Order: sequence, then structure tokens, then C-alpha cells
Amino acid sequence: DEGVGNNPADANVEKLDYNFVKNGKSDFVLVVPTVMSENEELAVSEFNLYLKQSTGTQLKVVKDDNVNYDNNQKIISVGQTRLLKQSGLPVDDELLKTSGYVMKTIGNTLYLYGSSNVDYGVIYAVYDFLKSMINLEFYAKDCYEYDKTYQLKMNKYDVLGIPDFDARRIGSTRMDTEYSMKMRNLGGWSRGEGSVHTYIRYYMPVETYASAHPEWYNSQQTQLRLLNEEMRAEFIEQVKRHIRKYPFVNEIYIGTEDNRDSAPQEDLDEMKRLYNTTEAGMNIIFVNSVIEAIEEWLPTEFPGRKMHYRTSAYYLTQEAPVTYNEETGEFTPHSEWVIPHEKLSVDITLMGLQNWGDPINGTGNEAFFRNIQGWASICDRFTVYSYGVNFHDYLVNFNNFGSFEENVRIFKEMGFYGWYELLATQSASATFEELRIYVQSKLLWDSTLNFNDLAKQFIDAYYGDASEEMWEYYKLTVSNLYIQKQENSMPQGFGKAYLSRATYNPLPLLNQMLNILDNGEAKYAELKETDYKMYDTMVNRLRQQKITVQYLLILNYSNYLGRDEIARFLNEMEGAASRNGILKTNGYEDVTGFATFIADAREKYL
Repeated sequence: DEGVGNNPADANVEKLDYNFVKNGKSDFVLVVPTVMSENEELAVSEFNLYLKQSTGTQLKVVKDDNVNYDNNQKIISVGQTRLLKQSGLPVDDELLKTSGYVMKTIGNTLYLYGSSNVDYGVIYAVYDFLKSMINLEFYAKDCYEYDKTYQLKMNKYDVLGIPDFDARRIGSTRMDTEYSMKMRNLGGWSRGEGSVHTYIRYYMPVETYASAHPEWYNSQQTQLRLLNEEMRAEFIEQVKRHIRKYPFVNEIYIGTEDNRDSAPQEDLDEMKRLYNTTEAGMNIIFVNSVIEAIEEWLPTEFPGRKMHYRTSAYYLTQEAPVTYNEETGEFTPHSEWVIPHEKLSVDITLMGLQNWGDPINGTGNEAFFRNIQGWASICDRFTVYSYGVNFHDYLVNFNNFGSFEENVRIFKEMGFYGWYELLATQSASATFEELRIYVQSKLLWDSTLNFNDLAKQFIDAYYGDASEEMWEYYKLTVSNLYIQKQENSMPQGFGKAYLSRATYNPLPLLNQMLNILDNGEAKYAELKETDYKMYDTMVNRLRQQKITVQYLLILNYSNYLGRDEIARFLNEMEGAASRNGILKTNGYEDVTGFATFIADAREKYL
């Protein structure tokens, strides 16, 4: 489908003249490594689960030590099998990284595999095989489609699948491992710190060190004093301890804490004197020294083990440690010491972005984009840390629908290899969260796709009989974001605006939206009699979106609503919120925030 994009396998797939499945049976077997990784086990499980649902059959699973190498056999080899090694097919870990995959037919044998290091790719190879064979497509955790058939011709494959961003994560309360895998948005090296803010939170906790070494911290005990050599030595020992404790870890995150607290002025003055740089430069110099120590030590205890490292450009470390020449357009590093280590990647956090409705290089974002170019002048290893929610208003759509697609392409062209998108924290959002997850996951794999085409494809599948109404509601939502940005100067940014204000949500628009959603819900009426379970599921999906409109009406226009209407709204909102994990109206209240809003509204209006 033009605009939606084709399965990566299509360009290199040829239909063969013999059957894969006939009359619900297959002559093929799955051959797996004698000792499988977790991802290989999941790949095999997913393969047979969806093949069984589609065709009524599943393939016998055989360990590779029981199979002789012979490509005339009808075999699907999954993962790093002995047969793969004997085939001579290349396993290029540098190319495949953590998410890439190969689908290759030799004779009657099909090889599906990812890298020999971090093998998410083997799962994605299975999913794309099933996409090409039975048209399997995942839209959400509880929504997927496939063809029902009892006869399939086999295909011949010669496919290399490489995502545009190898590391892809979407942070949402909905995203467990299974959901993430199905959306193909798991990728990247494995860490174990549990946070990107690791200086104090993970490696050097105040409760462990501050009483004996108060000089290791700033006066608020919220940031480390990075020039302190004793602290740095202990920090390095804690990183070693972490590596020893977690044998699966192959990435270390060395990141400042989640606050705007600066280093002491005396440290900043000393950094300026020694290295002619700022707090951002001081962070890079510290991280570089840790990496150098770990890289020197690592072969002594873990020969052959490779480690990757990341830090963040965040709050006071966000501005690149470079000087920009307006006349020449050139960037000059503050000193040679601020150039990131060759194994260090930098997370560019988009919190300083002024205009989220336009692309990263668009109007209003010039200064921020120049800063990114400044970082790019001293480093070529970057990931994006972005946001898909307004932390003041979880229940209102965040205005990056129109910019996400173009930003993905811009960052890909700049050579960024990873993307983390943070949605609502500690609570799900009512505002097209599943749609965001689907569309953004698709674009992070293939940036040539179109946001709105993907949104339409999702809405058609996810909302079924009410898809026409939900598409109209989606278009109204997006157009209102543009209108309010232009006409009412609606502020931009994940923490800069209260988007639920009446100024940005006119009553006629909300009434129009509610009418559309009510009409959509009415489309499910027939299901209530024929398939109540499906009726209940579809109504719940729609009412999750209706929460936004009902919330805005009660919040801003209660005087225009009747008592019975408010009661109905609150009952519907409470039920939908409970079923969908919507606990908070914003990121600054506790997890009873939504329940408090409901209770207060009942007391005030009923």
C-alpha cells in the first residue's frame, strides 16, 4: 500500500512451486540451537503460535544436534544453529547490531537469524516471515490480524532487514516486553542500572557515601563533584562491580541526576581554568575518564567482553561544549578534552525544544538545532531522548503529531542510531496512546513511512465499525493543535503548557467531538447482541478516547452541562480509566489524581 509501506521482504521474495502448508499440515520442521537464548525461545514460540492460529498447524521443533547439514531438507533454521554455521552464511554483527536480521533460502532450507551478540533480530525475522506468509500485523497488545488459510506456497527469501534506528524504545506503562517485541521497538544494548540518571541514584548513593565524604557532593547532595579524584576512583570501582554483577550487561549509562542543580561555583571556575569549558564539558571529561579506566581493566577480568557507554545532554549539560563562529558557521571544541571518547554515545534530550509542532530544524527551533549540530561537530554517536506527552496534562493530546515523522528522518540523516520516546509515567494516557505506539514504532524502523497513513491503518484495524468516526475525531484533534498554535499561541513543550485550558479547547469543538464519539459508539450496537465480549472491548477502546473530551467539558464548561450528563460522563470516565490504567491527570500528582478529580467533581456537581 502506497504510503503505508511494504513488508521489507517483498523486494526479495519469490513464490516457489511447492507447499509450506497443505490441508492444514506441513512437511517443514523448525531447527533450533541445542541451547537457545531467550530471544530464540520466544521466536520459536511466536512462530508456532500464530502459524497455528492461521493454518491450524504448527511445526515440529528439533534441536540442531539431531540434524545433519543438508539444504535439501525442508527446514526452517531459527537463530544461531549449527546448520547456520555450516552453511557459510555471514553473521555480520557490526551490520546487524542488535535488531537487524537475515532471511535466506538455500535449497529447501530457510535460515532466520539476527546477530550472534544481541539477537532481537531473530524475533523480527520470524515476524516478517509470518507477515509475508499469513499477513500477520500487530496493532496493539490486544489487536492483531492475519489471514486464515489451510494452504500456503513456500517463498524463497534473500532479505536483509536493518532498522533505521537500531535502538528503539517507547516508554509507557502499557509497554511490557511482549508488547514491545510485537511492535518491534525493543533494540539496543543491554543495561542494568534501571535509569539514565545514574551518578547518585545508582553508583554513588548519598546514604552510602555522604556522611563519610560530604565533599563528594554539591551542597544539596543532588549532584556529584566531578573534579574530586577520590570520588572518581570509587565511582570507577562501582562501575566494575556493576559489570561483575550483571554478565548480560554490555552498555553502561553514566548520566547526571534528574534536576537543575549545578556544580559548586569553585568547580566551574576550576573547569574553566583547566579546560576552558562548561558544566557540559566537565561531564564529558569525567565520563571519558571512567571509560578509559574501564576499558583498561575490562580485558583483565573479562577477555573478549565488549562494552558500550552512554551519557546525556540534559538540563545544565545540554549545551554542547563548543564555540560557534557566526561568520564562518564553524564549531570549535572548548578543548581536546571535551571530545567524547570513541566508545561514548550522547543522548540528545529534546527538553529544550521550543516548538514541538514543527520539525527540529523548523521555525522557533533554530537555536536548539544549532546546539545539536554543535554536538555533531565533536561526536558521531548519538541517540534521541524525546517526549510524547505534556506532563501538565496527560489527558490532552501532545502536539508532535505533525513533526515526529520529519524529525525521525532528520535524525536518521544526521546519523543518530537510537531513539527513546517517553510517554506518560506511572499512568497510561487517554490520548491515542496505542496509536502513538504503533505509528512511532513503525517510523523508527522505517522512516520512509507516512504518519497519517499509518494512523489511518491503525484506526481502521483498532476501532472496527467505528473507524470512520474515529478517523474524523483524529483529524479534528490534530487540526485543533495547529489552529491553537497559530491563533492562540498555544505554548509548546512537554512541561511548558496547560493544554487543558478552555482557550485551547472551544466548546463548539468539544461538542462536535463528543457527538462524533457518541455516533461511533452507536456503531457497535449490533455487536452487543452477536458478540458481547467484542462489543465490550470495542466500546472500551472508544471510551478511553472519550475521557479526554468529557474531562475537558467538565473542567471548563460544567455550567453548560446538565446534572445527569455530568453523572454519565463521570461514570463512563471512571470505568474506562480503571480498565485502561489511567491513574493521573498530570505528571506532578500522585497515582490517585484521576480518582480525586472524579470524587471532587461528584461532590461539586452532583
